[in-house]
Amino acid sequence: MNIGTKLNIEFIEKKMRLSSKLVGIEEDKYIIIKIPSMLTGLDILNKGNGIIVKYLEKGTAFVFTSYILQLISSPEMLLFVEYPKKIEDHNIRDKQRLDCYLPAHIIPDGGSGKYDIEGAVTDISKGGCKFIALKESLRDNDIQLEIDSEVLISFNLPGLEQPLTATMLAKNKYFSKSVDSLNIGFRFTKMDEKVKTKLVYFLSSVVI
Repeated sequence: MNIGTKLNIEFIEKKMRLSSKLVGIEEDKYIIIKIPSMLTGLDILNKGNGIIVKYLEKGTAFVFTSYILQLISSPEMLLFVEYPKKIEDHNIRDKQRLDCYLPAHIIPDGGSGKYDIEGAVTDISKGGCKFIALKESLRDNDIQLEIDSEVLISFNLPGLEQPLTATMLAKNKYFSKSVDSLNIGFRFTKMDEKVKTKLVYFLSSVVI
């Protein structure tokens, strides 16, 4: 855990979450977390309240519990919390899948197709996802997806400081089509490192 590390904090008493940043460490005594000024005056910041802290480091998610020691409101909102007695690691593996519903669309032929298919990602992992097409996007003569063909897939990841459109190439591994639905499984093949980092960060913040 290094200075500047992004942290996800959950306040146990209120089940409230926020994004923050580590700004100081006194080993075996306390850590200092910078939090948004809009939280001024909230009871969740009272001394002794419990928190759950999650962060990502080199593709591995870490989590620990602690409690609030002190709050300083000037010149910055700084939260002093007890130095963690134990930090658990949770490796986000390709096979750890998260059920979700993320509006998405795909463009066949590696993104060079003349149309896109609207739908949603209904589960996702670091290595791939499941896509379900919307009924109105199904056109009998247009959808010609083959196993191992590549598409461009785009979707938004919630819960980040800024909305992220994760656009990447994905290889079609399976699909099933009926009159009113199309289910496709994709394996991610070409993903920008920044997108990959944010995807793992998203998974770590909700899977643990």
